[in-house]
Amino acid sequence: MRKPRSSAGQATREQILEVTLDFIRSDGLASLTIRTIAERAGVNVAAVNYHFGSKEALVNEVLLVLTSGLRSAFVHLTDGSAPPRRRLHRFLDELSTALLQHAEIFRQAIGVNLAGGDARRQYVGFIQSEGIRTLLETVREATGEADDRRLRLRVVQAIGGLVYPLLVGSFVEQIAGLRLSDDAVRREHVSTCLETLAGPGETAPTRMR
Repeated sequence: MRKPRSSAGQATREQILEVTLDFIRSDGLASLTIRTIAERAGVNVAAVNYHFGSKEALVNEVLLVLTSGLRSAFVHLTDGSAPPRRRLHRFLDELSTALLQHAEIFRQAIGVNLAGGDARRQYVGFIQSEGIRTLLETVREATGEADDRRLRLRVVQAIGGLVYPLLVGSFVEQIAGLRLSDDAVRREHVSTCLETLAGPGETAPTRMR
């Protein structure tokens, strides 16, 4: 049985993760080394290896932290006290916020094929077992769409339309003049994707938390 970490050990681990996040954001995944992370975190290489074992395991742990934020967005879809369109709006709002917060890291991870390992398996497993089913059921409830293929295509178009521009935000700004990091623009982007997902209707003008 694995021994529980001490408070000092947990603090060191969290410090290493935070430094790794900052490093990837500023210097890129390609430049990341265990030695550099150890230096920036103020620990020795042995401490990084003790907590994570390897560079790949460290990056995977960072991605596990980030994908947990994406998973939390799906909780809104299970709120039976809210109408389906409101649930979908809250879901898209939180999903877009989580993606935008770490868009550069997600983009790099996909670009260098590091979005794998346990992080990918756990997230994809969640989507396949729970996430997609809950999303499809909510969209069906909101739209009355009976055709399963059309329902799935609607979800693919809406989620793809939401995610891709957020991951390539600088390109979107350069080409279309839209700064998705501006919260008002992000909310409009969410509302547009909501119309693709659930059809036209009234949406709340402010962020819903």
